[in-house]
Amino acid sequence: ALALMLLIIAAWRKSRTFQTFSLIANYTLILWGGYLFLMQMHSYAHTSNPEEFGVATVVSESSDKSVSAIVETPEESQEAQWSNPFTISIPARSSTEYKINIAKEASIEYSWETDKGKLFFDFHGEPKGDMTGYFKSYKKDTSEKHQGSLTAPFEGTHGWYWKNSNTHNVVVTLKLKGSYSLIDKP
Repeated sequence: ALALMLLIIAAWRKSRTFQTFSLIANYTLILWGGYLFLMQMHSYAHTSNPEEFGVATVVSESSDKSVSAIVETPEESQEAQWSNPFTISIPARSSTEYKINIAKEASIEYSWETDKGKLFFDFHGEPKGDMTGYFKSYKKDTSEKHQGSLTAPFEGTHGWYWKNSNTHNVVVTLKLKGSYSLIDKP
């Protein structure tokens, strides 16, 4: 098949139409290569410095904004009801995500704290089965701890993205209570 293709291309190269095709194809590849480079650099800027960019959310017309509620809780209450703490280790200068499944209109309470150092975090959710890349950020900040509650505006995964910009590893201790299910982690 390759030998046949080489013979056809060799014969085609001698015609005037090949020069035109070659010029158009090369300029198209150069333009698409430049576009791809710009897209990759734009994506890199967002992942390497997410705290410099605004919350990237898309509001769908069918979403009921009155269902979603974040309530900051000043004090932890009823310590005995919290789940066993989950510990998540985040290496220096890297990031991780931790997610749970929550049904629509189900509520959770959460509390997390680092062992040392502040982390950039984005508490967000993604609808079940959505293939568009839509997500809703509930809270974005840089802190060493955070607590609150969420009534899920949709069924799907909800969780935290943490970025460790420190030069040392940081361990996050996460406690949860409410109606949720764990997503298996490796």
